[in-house]
Amino acid sequence: MAYVYRQGDKYIPILAFVDVDYDVPSFQKTVFEVDELMALPIAQLCNKGYVTEHCCSGHAIGNVVFVDKTEYRDTNNKDEDILSLKTDVEGICCLSEPSYGAYISFVNDYSKDAVIPKGWTYNNKKLEALIDTDSIGIEYYVELVQCINELTNWIEELPRYICN
Repeated sequence: MAYVYRQGDKYIPILAFVDVDYDVPSFQKTVFEVDELMALPIAQLCNKGYVTEHCCSGHAIGNVVFVDKTEYRDTNNKDEDILSLKTDVEGICCLSEPSYGAYISFVNDYSKDAVIPKGWTYNNKKLEALIDTDSIGIEYYVELVQCINELTNWIEELPRYICN
């Protein structure tokens, strides 16, 4: 996880806040979380006036999910997905599927006269990376970094967006 910090009208990508109380409400109005690989392009877009809403770089590894024992029986989870983690509550911890697919959602529609970066597609205010669906694990990240590189080069060439 990384952050984009707003200082005045400038957005700065930041990896972590060391010895800073991140839970202060006034501070939280100036910072938002993003996936680490998205911090640079999101800050670039914001600095050029393009307002983003959500983003994700995708994840080649799953999450640990806590499931009530009765709910677990109603899912398609396999026994090998169960993790032996100790919790204070009666339930099962299991591993979720990885979530492949990188995207950036925008508040406004910027598609008018836009040339989309190589390796990306744009539809319904959403820019999505075109990554081979068979890419898993490290292969996914190799393709993702190539897409992010194309994206950041494209953003550098974008004109500043002026709201009307």
